This record gives sequence, structure tokens and C-alpha cells, in this order.
Amino acid sequence: MARSNKSIFCIRPFNSVAISTDGFVTPCCQFDSKKFNINNSNIKNYWSSDYLKNLRKKFLNDEKPQECRRCWDKEFDNLTSHRIESNFQYKSIFKNNYERNLKLIKKNDLDFPEDIEFSITNICNLACQMCSGAYSSKLLIENNFLKFENLKQEDYNFNKDTDEAIEEISKHDIKLLNLRGGEPLVNKIIIKLIKRLSTTPNAENMTLHITTNGTTCDNETLDLLKKFKKIRLMLSIESFGKYNNYMRYPSNWSKIEKNIFKFQKLTNTYLYINTVVQNLNVLYLEQLIEFAYENKLFLNFDILKTPYYLEYKNLPLALLKESYKRITQVEKKKLTHTKNIHETILLLKETIDNYSYDEKKFNIFSDMIKKRDKYRKISIADYMPEIYKVI
Repeated sequence: MARSNKSIFCIRPFNSVAISTDGFVTPCCQFDSKKFNINNSNIKNYWSSDYLKNLRKKFLNDEKPQECRRCWDKEFDNLTSHRIESNFQYKSIFKNNYERNLKLIKKNDLDFPEDIEFSITNICNLACQMCSGAYSSKLLIENNFLKFENLKQEDYNFNKDTDEAIEEISKHDIKLLNLRGGEPLVNKIIIKLIKRLSTTPNAENMTLHITTNGTTCDNETLDLLKKFKKIRLMLSIESFGKYNNYMRYPSNWSKIEKNIFKFQKLTNTYLYINTVVQNLNVLYLEQLIEFAYENKLFLNFDILKTPYYLEYKNLPLALLKESYKRITQVEKKKLTHTKNIHETILLLKETIDNYSYDEKKFNIFSDMIKKRDKYRKISIADYMPEIYKVI
């Protein structure tokens, strides 16, 4: 079941920063505003800014910042938001007296963030269906060619002195460094940062969180990861086998599976899978649940919001009913370590009971699939025949 937190307080503005692929600095990856960019500023300037002070004041006054609407929307759907997860992580489940409680947990006056999310550049080796060129250099080329987006790669190139940015992070006592992308394990800047941090005394006290598509796992990387106190690997996997290969093109499931087993051998590493439920995988969720169960992997389900034409609701009623049938037949014991699964099932049932077909949205989805398949010289018929039949 989803965790709940009746207050609207969030710890993120008080202890965290997130640096996006285009260099903008915000409290977290879900925050919807762009004020500070690391290419012409630094983390320290953002941390002491009036903007951040005003944001903190809003939370202290029980106000809901509009920039945090992604979390409010998730909580409306009874899903565990990033805000709630963060509050649990940092033991800040405050109902009131926020300032006093922040002092008690020693997060009221940090001179530098203790939790940093680093997503420098969109460098990626995959072109995932649900992604954007802002997070994948490979997809940016494809989307621009197909006229799905009109983005400039130079907007996602890291223009600041690499060593300067790395030193700013490495000289501070960071408790958690969250590396995202793009694909961080193919990003030379990220690898350079990991190498630098591995030589600091703080490595033995730091948790390194890496969000990876699981396609890359070399011996050099494994040796570096061993030097940190704790590694959390979030595997971005949308489905099992050939379904994942299609959605996260051009990944190879056999290679991903082998890499998972390599990562599992690291004694300081915790692995889990994050899956975004959408119309391309909702029919096949039970196969991924089975894989996670057999390999003792925690599995988290999220609900896709964008792009809107990939929402799971955007399927014919018959396929939604079949999806519901398949997932509700999964043995209960296999759902023990699967977060948001019950909420996902309820949302699917609600969609079926109140079904409304949007022909325009479905046609956009069909057109997108056909154009991508033609560009990639593949066919969805070879991967997802049930969906092929309706498009």
C-alpha cells in the first residue's frame, strides 16, 4: 500500500538539490521550475538564494507550492510521491512544528546540501519510447528527425568546467549522491565524478544511488562501486524480455539479465526495478513481476503521465480488460515486494468501469508507433502482437 503523510511538508528544499540534464538546479527531480543553472552559477549560490529561502518559507507556512504539483497529483491518485518517500527517508514525517523538528534532526541550517541528484547531460545509449530528447541524446536525434520534438543537443551539453563542478561536490560531506541521466554509466563526466569521489575519505560514509538502464556493467565500474559505503541501483526496466527491448530500444534483455547478476554480487549494493506503467507494457506486467520475484528484486510501479498518448488508459477496452485479468491472477506472495501494485490495479479497474475511448489520442499513439518502427526498421508485430492488431 502507498505510504501517506497528512501534512504537506517536504524535506527536499532543506537538504537536497537536483541538477537536470540541461544544467538547471532545483530541490528535486520532480520540481517544475527553472531559475538557476549550474553552467553559469554553482550549487552554493543556489543554496543561499532568496528563491530557495522563499520556497522553504512556503512549506513552513503549510502552503502548497505550485512547482510541486507532480507530487500533489500522485498523492491525489493515492500513490507514494517523491515528497512522501523523501520525508520517510529522512525521518521528517512532521505534522506541525516544522522549524523545531528540523532542528531536532539537524537539517534546519545545512551550509550545503547533503543529498545531491546529478543528471548532467542527456548522454544515453537508448531511445526509449516514453522518454524525451532532453533525457536521451539518441532519442533527441530520432525525435527531431520525426518532428516529434525540436531540441538542440547543445542545450544539454555540460559547458561548465568539469573539474570545478566535481570538486564542489567532492569537498563536501555528502550523505547521498543520486546519479541519473541519460545513462550515467556511459557518461564520461559521471564516471570521472565517481572516480574522484572514490578517492575521498567521504566515500566510506556515502550512499551512491545510480539510475541505470542495466545495459552497461564493466569491471572498472564494479571496482569503483566497491569503494563506497552503500550503492543503490535503480534499474529502469519497463517490461520483461522482448517487450523491454522494444520499449527501451535497442536494449538487449539477455545482456541486461547478465548485468543484473553481476551487480547482485556486490556486497554493498541494493538493486531494485522501477517500472512506468503505460499502454505498451500494461499487458505484460505479470511477466516482470515473475522475474523480480524469482530474482529477489524489489519492484516499484509508477504511472506514466507524459507523453499523454502513452497513458495506459489509451488502449481499447478489450486490451485493458485482458491486462486486468492477467495482473489479478498473479499469486499474492509474488506481490509482497512490489510497491504501488495494488494502487495500479485499482486505477486500472476504475478506468475499465468508467471507460472512455479517445480516438484522437489513440490515432496519435498509432501514428507514433508506425513512424518509429519505420525509422528503426522494426515492427511492433514481432514484439507486441496484441497491440499490433489494434493499430
